[in-house]
Amino acid sequence: MVRVLRASNSYVIADEGGWLPGCFVSEAGARRAGEALSCQQLRAIQDRKNAEAGGVGGVIEDADVDEALERQSPAPAAARRG
Repeated sequence: MVRVLRASNSYVIADEGGWLPGCFVSEAGARRAGEALSCQQLRAIQDRKNAEAGGVGGVIEDADVDEALERQSPAPAAARRG
């Protein structure tokens, strides 16, 4: 189960194992990412967004989540996190 929490001007996600990588523009995008993407995928997206923002402070947009979901295999994220 994924929990989505508001943090300042963005949303963050956690599951049974703790905090997952990423700061998200929308609650819906955060929830979809947390339920469908692996920690590695989330970290890669956040690293890219931070680089685009000059090193830190990047925020993952819904379009970033959509793009990652289109590229991934159909295996559930929970199985990949194991």
